Amino acid sequence: MRYRKFNVVIVDDETLIRELIRDEVRWEALNCQVVLSASSALEVIDYIDEYPVDLVIADISMPVIDGLTLASRIKEDNPKTKVIMLTGFDDFMYAKKGIEVGVDGYLLKPVDGEVIEKELEKTLREIKKEKNKRAVIEEMMEKAEVDKSYIKEKF
Repeated sequence: MRYRKFNVVIVDDETLIRELIRDEVRWEALNCQVVLSASSALEVIDYIDEYPVDLVIADISMPVIDGLTLASRIKEDNPKTKVIMLTGFDDFMYAKKGIEVGVDGYLLKPVDGEVIEKELEKTLREIKKEKNKRAVIEEMMEKAEVDKSYIKEKF
């Protein structure tokens, strides 16, 4: 089954990190498109309120709204959207908080394109699996509705 391109948002207050992620990952090969490269969580929140996003790659440590708060907001408003956190801090407390919030992946800076791609592949497989599951459920519901009409007619 071929899927539409996955919409990806990158958010990091460091321009070089955003550019590295955008330039070093083979987005087309992963069937993805970067729809927003943002320097703040506020930009992402505004964007997600208007457009569908499948995946957000976010830095944990950003001014005003940090990545974990952003992830929490995304999961609350758009639970199907996956979030991969980036951090320069190898701190268990960040990982623990990320798990509590429902973060789907965790990458330690500095990262290269290959490491990011591996994490993306894992996360995209999960998105596909969830979409397939939803499609099967919808198909079953439609069939049940048809069967329900048939059963009513027979009785």
